[in-house]
Amino acid sequence: NSIGDEGAKALAERGLPSVPQLTQLNLSWISIGDHGAKALAESASIWCTSLDELAGVNIPWSSIFGGTSSSLSDYRRKLGNDLSCFQWIWREDLDQCLACLRNGLQGSHSRSFLGFVVERRKAVLLEQLLDAVDIQLDLNRTEGDGHSLLSLAVHAGSAECFEVLLARGAKLSPKLVSLSTSSDSMKKSTVLHEVIRTGSDEMLNAALKSIFPADDALLKPGASEIIQVLLAQDGLGRAALDELIDRMRRSDMRSATASHVKLLRSEALRPYLERVPLFPPRLHFCGPGAAGKTLLRHQLLRQTRKAKDLKRKEFYA
Repeated sequence: NSIGDEGAKALAERGLPSVPQLTQLNLSWISIGDHGAKALAESASIWCTSLDELAGVNIPWSSIFGGTSSSLSDYRRKLGNDLSCFQWIWREDLDQCLACLRNGLQGSHSRSFLGFVVERRKAVLLEQLLDAVDIQLDLNRTEGDGHSLLSLAVHAGSAECFEVLLARGAKLSPKLVSLSTSSDSMKKSTVLHEVIRTGSDEMLNAALKSIFPADDALLKPGASEIIQVLLAQDGLGRAALDELIDRMRRSDMRSATASHVKLLRSEALRPYLERVPLFPPRLHFCGPGAAGKTLLRHQLLRQTRKAKDLKRKEFYA
Protein backbone atom coordinates (compact mmCIF):
# COMPACT_ATOMS: atom_id res chain seq x y z
CA ASN A 1 0.00 0.00 0.00
CA SER A 2 1.04 3.61 -0.46
CA ILE A 3 -0.17 6.59 1.51
CA GLY A 4 2.36 8.90 -0.11
CA ASP A 5 3.91 12.01 1.36
CA GLU A 6 0.59 13.75 1.95
CA GLY A 7 -0.71 10.81 3.96
CA ALA A 8 2.52 10.71 5.95
CA LYS A 9 2.23 14.43 6.69
CA ALA A 10 -1.35 13.94 7.89
CA LEU A 11 -0.17 11.14 10.18
CA ALA A 12 2.62 13.39 11.46
CA GLU A 13 0.36 16.37 12.12
CA ARG A 14 -2.75 14.68 13.47
CA GLY A 15 -1.82 11.12 14.41
CA LEU A 16 1.47 11.08 16.31
CA PRO A 17 0.67 14.08 18.59
CA SER A 18 -2.28 12.10 19.98
CA VAL A 19 -0.18 9.06 20.99
CA PRO A 20 2.76 10.44 23.01
CA GLN A 21 3.13 7.06 24.78
CA LEU A 22 3.99 5.28 21.49
CA THR A 23 7.17 3.16 21.73
CA GLN A 24 7.14 1.28 18.39
CA LEU A 25 6.01 2.17 14.88
CA ASN A 26 6.54 -0.04 11.83
CA LEU A 27 5.76 1.53 8.49
CA SER A 28 7.60 -0.95 6.27
CA TRP A 29 4.37 -1.88 4.48
CA ILE A 30 3.83 1.56 2.94
CA SER A 31 5.74 3.80 0.55
CA ILE A 32 6.84 7.20 1.88
CA GLY A 33 9.08 9.75 0.15
CA ASP A 34 11.63 12.11 1.68
CA HIS A 35 9.10 14.88 2.43
CA GLY A 36 6.77 12.51 4.25
CA ALA A 37 9.69 10.90 6.11
CA LYS A 38 10.87 14.34 7.23
CA ALA A 39 7.46 15.23 8.63
CA LEU A 40 7.18 11.91 10.46
CA ALA A 41 10.69 12.17 11.94
CA GLU A 42 10.11 15.69 13.21
CA SER A 43 6.73 14.85 14.69
CA ALA A 44 7.99 11.65 16.33
CA SER A 45 10.97 13.51 17.82
CA ILE A 46 8.75 16.14 19.36
CA TRP A 47 5.69 14.19 20.48
CA CYS A 48 6.64 10.55 20.96
CA THR A 49 9.56 10.89 23.35
CA SER A 50 9.78 7.13 23.98
CA LEU A 51 9.97 6.28 20.28
CA ASP A 52 13.56 5.69 19.15
CA GLU A 53 13.08 4.73 15.50
CA LEU A 54 10.63 4.64 12.62
CA ALA A 55 10.92 1.12 11.27
CA GLY A 56 10.61 0.87 7.50
CA VAL A 57 11.09 4.60 6.87
CA ASN A 58 14.21 5.84 5.12
CA ILE A 59 14.82 9.14 6.91
CA PRO A 60 17.01 11.60 4.92
CA TRP A 61 19.03 12.76 7.94
CA SER A 62 21.36 14.93 5.87
CA SER A 63 18.51 17.19 4.71
CA ILE A 64 16.46 17.59 7.90
CA PHE A 65 17.02 18.99 11.37
CA GLY A 66 19.81 21.13 9.92
CA GLY A 67 21.65 17.97 8.87
CA THR A 68 23.19 17.62 12.34
CA SER A 69 21.28 14.67 13.78
CA SER A 70 21.36 10.95 13.11
CA SER A 71 18.48 9.67 15.26
CA LEU A 72 15.27 10.79 16.94
CA SER A 73 16.81 10.69 20.40
CA ASP A 74 19.83 12.67 19.21
CA TYR A 75 17.58 15.42 17.91
CA ARG A 76 15.58 15.51 21.14
CA ARG A 77 18.80 15.92 23.08
CA LYS A 78 19.89 18.84 20.88
CA LEU A 79 16.50 20.52 21.22
CA GLY A 80 16.75 20.38 24.99
CA ASN A 81 14.50 22.96 26.65
CA ASP A 82 13.25 24.18 23.28
CA LEU A 83 11.26 21.00 22.68
CA SER A 84 8.11 22.62 24.08
CA CYS A 85 8.39 25.49 21.57
CA PHE A 86 8.09 23.03 18.72
CA GLN A 87 5.00 21.57 20.32
CA TRP A 88 3.41 25.02 20.37
CA ILE A 89 4.27 25.51 16.68
CA TRP A 90 2.62 22.22 15.74
CA ARG A 91 -0.45 23.14 17.79
CA GLU A 92 -0.37 26.73 16.45
CA ASP A 93 -0.81 28.04 19.99
CA LEU A 94 -0.43 31.79 19.44
CA ASP A 95 0.14 32.84 23.06
CA GLN A 96 2.78 30.21 23.73
CA CYS A 97 4.48 30.88 20.38
CA LEU A 98 4.61 34.59 21.17
CA ALA A 99 6.36 33.75 24.42
CA CYS A 100 8.87 31.57 22.56
CA LEU A 101 9.43 34.31 19.98
CA ARG A 102 10.07 36.96 22.63
CA ASN A 103 12.38 34.72 24.63
CA GLY A 104 14.19 33.27 21.64
CA LEU A 105 15.31 29.68 21.26
CA GLN A 106 17.69 28.81 24.08
CA GLY A 107 19.67 26.02 22.46
CA SER A 108 22.39 26.12 19.84
CA HIS A 109 20.50 26.23 16.56
CA SER A 110 21.11 27.51 13.05
CA ARG A 111 17.46 28.46 12.78
CA SER A 112 15.41 31.27 14.35
CA PHE A 113 11.99 30.65 15.85
CA LEU A 114 10.29 32.30 12.85
CA GLY A 115 12.49 30.14 10.62
CA PHE A 116 11.09 27.02 12.25
CA VAL A 117 7.55 28.35 11.78
CA VAL A 118 8.18 28.99 8.07
CA GLU A 119 9.82 25.59 7.53
CA ARG A 120 6.69 23.94 8.92
CA ARG A 121 4.51 25.91 6.49
CA LYS A 122 2.47 27.52 9.26
CA ALA A 123 1.37 30.57 7.26
CA VAL A 124 -1.62 31.47 9.45
CA LEU A 125 0.50 31.25 12.60
CA LEU A 126 3.26 33.28 10.94
CA GLU A 127 0.83 36.05 10.02
CA GLN A 128 -0.67 36.07 13.51
CA LEU A 129 2.77 36.29 15.12
CA LEU A 130 3.88 39.17 12.91
CA ASP A 131 0.64 41.05 13.62
CA ALA A 132 0.69 40.46 17.37
CA VAL A 133 4.34 40.69 18.33
CA ASP A 134 5.39 43.88 20.14
CA ILE A 135 9.08 43.69 19.28
CA GLN A 136 11.00 44.77 16.19
CA LEU A 137 11.70 41.81 13.91
CA ASP A 138 14.20 41.74 11.07
CA LEU A 139 12.54 39.69 8.35
CA ASN A 140 15.63 39.99 6.17
CA ARG A 141 18.09 38.58 8.69
CA THR A 142 20.38 35.75 7.67
CA GLU A 143 19.84 32.44 9.43
CA GLY A 144 22.76 30.54 10.91
CA ASP A 145 23.10 28.37 7.79
CA GLY A 146 22.94 31.26 5.32
CA HIS A 147 19.26 31.04 4.51
CA SER A 148 16.72 33.85 4.76
CA LEU A 149 13.07 33.48 5.79
CA LEU A 150 12.10 33.89 2.12
CA SER A 151 14.45 31.13 0.96
CA LEU A 152 13.10 28.84 3.70
CA ALA A 153 9.57 29.49 2.42
CA VAL A 154 10.65 28.60 -1.12
CA HIS A 155 12.46 25.49 0.10
CA ALA A 156 9.36 24.41 2.04
CA GLY A 157 7.15 25.08 -0.98
CA SER A 158 4.92 27.43 1.00
CA ALA A 159 3.54 30.15 -1.26
CA GLU A 160 1.41 31.33 1.66
CA CYS A 161 4.39 31.95 3.97
CA PHE A 162 6.27 33.54 1.07
CA GLU A 163 3.44 36.02 0.45
CA VAL A 164 3.04 36.82 4.15
CA LEU A 165 6.75 37.63 4.47
CA LEU A 166 6.77 39.87 1.39
CA ALA A 167 3.66 41.69 2.60
CA ARG A 168 5.32 42.34 5.97
CA GLY A 169 8.53 43.79 4.54
CA ALA A 170 10.85 40.93 3.57
CA LYS A 171 12.88 41.80 0.46
CA LEU A 172 14.24 39.75 -2.40
CA SER A 173 17.98 40.19 -2.75
CA PRO A 174 20.76 39.25 -5.21
CA LYS A 175 22.46 37.16 -2.52
CA LEU A 176 23.20 33.54 -3.43
CA VAL A 177 21.94 30.77 -1.17
CA SER A 178 22.02 26.99 -1.39
CA LEU A 179 18.60 25.36 -1.41
CA SER A 180 20.10 21.88 -1.58
CA THR A 181 22.32 19.96 0.79
CA SER A 182 25.30 20.57 -1.48
CA SER A 183 27.89 23.20 -0.54
CA ASP A 184 28.98 23.47 -4.19
CA SER A 185 28.87 27.17 -5.11
CA MET A 186 27.91 26.17 -8.66
CA LYS A 187 24.56 24.99 -7.31
CA LYS A 188 23.76 28.21 -5.47
CA SER A 189 21.16 30.67 -6.70
CA THR A 190 19.10 33.62 -5.55
CA VAL A 191 15.63 33.26 -4.07
CA LEU A 192 14.17 34.74 -7.27
CA HIS A 193 15.96 32.07 -9.36
CA GLU A 194 14.34 29.34 -7.27
CA VAL A 195 10.91 30.95 -7.38
CA ILE A 196 11.14 31.13 -11.17
CA ARG A 197 12.27 27.50 -11.44
CA THR A 198 10.13 25.74 -8.86
CA GLY A 199 7.58 28.19 -7.45
CA SER A 200 3.90 28.24 -8.28
CA ASP A 201 2.42 31.01 -10.43
CA GLU A 202 1.04 32.52 -7.21
CA MET A 203 4.50 32.61 -5.64
CA LEU A 204 6.07 34.09 -8.76
CA ASN A 205 3.38 36.76 -9.10
CA ALA A 206 3.91 37.72 -5.45
CA ALA A 207 7.65 38.03 -6.11
CA LEU A 208 7.14 40.20 -9.19
CA LYS A 209 4.62 42.38 -7.39
CA SER A 210 7.15 43.02 -4.63
CA ILE A 211 9.82 43.91 -7.21
CA PHE A 212 7.51 46.22 -9.16
CA PRO A 213 5.19 47.73 -6.51
CA ALA A 214 4.16 50.55 -8.87
CA ASP A 215 4.04 51.23 -12.60
CA ASP A 216 6.87 53.74 -12.35
CA ALA A 217 9.09 51.65 -10.04
CA LEU A 218 12.01 51.91 -12.47
CA LEU A 219 11.80 55.70 -12.41
CA LYS A 220 12.05 56.04 -8.65
CA PRO A 221 14.89 55.83 -6.14
CA GLY A 222 15.55 52.17 -5.47
CA ALA A 223 15.58 51.20 -9.15
CA SER A 224 19.16 50.01 -8.76
CA GLU A 225 18.10 47.38 -6.20
CA ILE A 226 15.44 46.10 -8.62
CA ILE A 227 17.97 45.79 -11.44
CA GLN A 228 20.48 44.01 -9.21
CA VAL A 229 17.92 41.38 -8.19
CA LEU A 230 16.82 40.76 -11.78
CA LEU A 231 20.32 40.62 -13.26
CA ALA A 232 21.82 38.58 -10.39
CA GLN A 233 23.49 35.41 -11.65
CA ASP A 234 23.39 31.97 -10.10
CA GLY A 235 26.45 29.79 -9.56
CA LEU A 236 26.44 28.87 -13.25
CA GLY A 237 26.21 32.45 -14.46
CA ARG A 238 22.53 32.44 -15.43
CA ALA A 239 20.70 35.73 -14.86
CA ALA A 240 17.33 35.60 -13.10
CA LEU A 241 15.82 37.91 -15.73
CA ASP A 242 16.68 35.51 -18.57
CA GLU A 243 15.08 32.59 -16.75
CA LEU A 244 12.03 34.71 -15.97
CA ILE A 245 11.55 35.51 -19.66
CA ASP A 246 11.88 31.81 -20.53
CA ARG A 247 9.28 30.77 -17.95
CA MET A 248 6.80 33.43 -19.01
CA ARG A 249 7.24 32.35 -22.62
CA ARG A 250 6.79 28.64 -21.86
CA SER A 251 3.75 29.03 -19.64
CA ASP A 252 2.16 31.92 -21.53
CA MET A 253 1.99 33.51 -18.09
CA ARG A 254 -0.08 36.67 -17.78
CA SER A 255 1.22 39.21 -15.29
CA ALA A 256 0.68 42.88 -14.55
CA THR A 257 4.46 43.24 -14.63
CA ALA A 258 4.94 41.69 -18.08
CA SER A 259 5.54 45.09 -19.70
CA HIS A 260 8.35 45.82 -17.22
CA VAL A 261 9.99 42.48 -17.91
CA LYS A 262 9.73 42.95 -21.68
CA LEU A 263 11.36 46.37 -21.40
CA LEU A 264 14.21 45.09 -19.24
CA ARG A 265 14.83 42.23 -21.69
CA SER A 266 15.73 44.70 -24.45
CA GLU A 267 19.26 44.01 -25.71
CA ALA A 268 19.70 47.72 -26.39
CA LEU A 269 18.94 48.54 -22.77
CA ARG A 270 20.99 45.74 -21.15
CA PRO A 271 24.40 47.56 -21.23
CA TYR A 272 22.92 50.47 -19.33
CA LEU A 273 21.20 48.27 -16.77
CA GLU A 274 24.43 46.48 -15.99
CA ARG A 275 26.01 49.78 -14.96
CA VAL A 276 24.55 49.76 -11.46
CA PRO A 277 24.00 51.75 -9.36
CA LEU A 278 21.39 53.04 -11.75
CA PHE A 279 20.01 56.45 -10.93
CA PRO A 280 16.44 57.16 -12.03
CA PRO A 281 16.13 59.80 -14.74
CA ARG A 282 14.89 63.23 -13.82
CA LEU A 283 12.67 65.37 -16.03
CA HIS A 284 12.55 69.13 -15.60
CA PHE A 285 9.65 71.00 -17.21
CA CYS A 286 9.91 74.75 -17.55
CA GLY A 287 7.01 77.03 -18.37
CA PRO A 288 4.47 79.44 -16.91
CA GLY A 289 1.66 78.36 -14.66
CA ALA A 290 -1.22 76.46 -16.25
CA ALA A 291 0.97 75.57 -19.24
CA GLY A 292 0.26 71.86 -18.81
CA LYS A 293 3.51 70.70 -17.20
CA THR A 294 1.82 68.38 -14.70
CA LEU A 295 -0.46 66.91 -17.34
CA LEU A 296 2.53 66.27 -19.61
CA ARG A 297 4.36 64.53 -16.76
CA HIS A 298 1.42 62.20 -16.13
CA GLN A 299 1.18 61.39 -19.83
CA LEU A 300 4.90 60.65 -20.17
CA LEU A 301 4.80 58.32 -17.16
CA ARG A 302 1.65 56.66 -18.53
CA GLN A 303 -0.29 57.68 -15.42
CA THR A 304 -3.55 57.57 -17.35
CA ARG A 305 -5.92 57.94 -14.43
CA LYS A 306 -4.09 60.95 -13.01
CA ALA A 307 -4.04 62.56 -16.46
CA LYS A 308 -7.80 62.03 -16.89
CA ASP A 309 -8.54 63.38 -13.41
CA LEU A 310 -6.45 66.45 -14.13
CA LYS A 311 -8.24 67.09 -17.41
CA ARG A 312 -11.54 67.19 -15.56
CA LYS A 313 -10.33 70.17 -13.55
CA GLU A 314 -12.13 73.44 -14.27
CA PHE A 315 -9.15 75.14 -15.92
CA TYR A 316 -9.01 72.42 -18.60
CA ALA A 317 -12.69 72.61 -19.35
